[in-house]
Amino acid sequence: QRQMCIRDSYQAKKFEDAWESLLRPWFAHHVAGAWQAERPVTIVVPTAATLTYLKRRLLESGMNTFGLSFLTPLTLRKRLFQAWPPTRKVALREDLRFIMSLAAERLPGNTAVASIAHSPDTFVRTCDRLEAAGWGAEGLGNDSYRTVAVAYYDFLLQFGMQTLQSADFELWRKSEKRNSLFQEVLLYGFSDRHWRH
Repeated sequence: QRQMCIRDSYQAKKFEDAWESLLRPWFAHHVAGAWQAERPVTIVVPTAATLTYLKRRLLESGMNTFGLSFLTPLTLRKRLFQAWPPTRKVALREDLRFIMSLAAERLPGNTAVASIAHSPDTFVRTCDRLEAAGWGAEGLGNDSYRTVAVAYYDFLLQFGMQTLQSADFELWRKSEKRNSLFQEVLLYGFSDRHWRH
């Protein structure tokens, strides 16, 4: 079983500090042999703008990007889903809203139904946050809301769908049992603001 290993963690207030202390040395070490690597040498950054800026700095420093794979969280997830397809379809946002409304409608005596029916997206986001933190319906303290959440997850299962958070946890479990898709990975530019990705 292959375990993921974090070799170093670095914090910098300014890009130039990170560039001189970490980024430029890392790229200098990996650029030359990246195109010959068995698996992609990969850089993951939070936004496309960060990705573009990083590539520009590399070119200005006389380093090419040939053989390097630059990804954002969305493109990384897409690559992982291609390699390790989810067992159930990932529901679209409109699917989740519809299923939440359906779950609420099936519980007419429930006191939470009116607020959820009025704004299903708000409760979908609440369930998203709980699930991303490793909780399910049991994370809700209110019985009425918990009952709707249980019905929501039951409907997802019946329709052969899952949330993005559920699919991400599935990817994590698969990654612990399979060989890495990447030769080396550099994560740059992330902070607590990016947890939702």
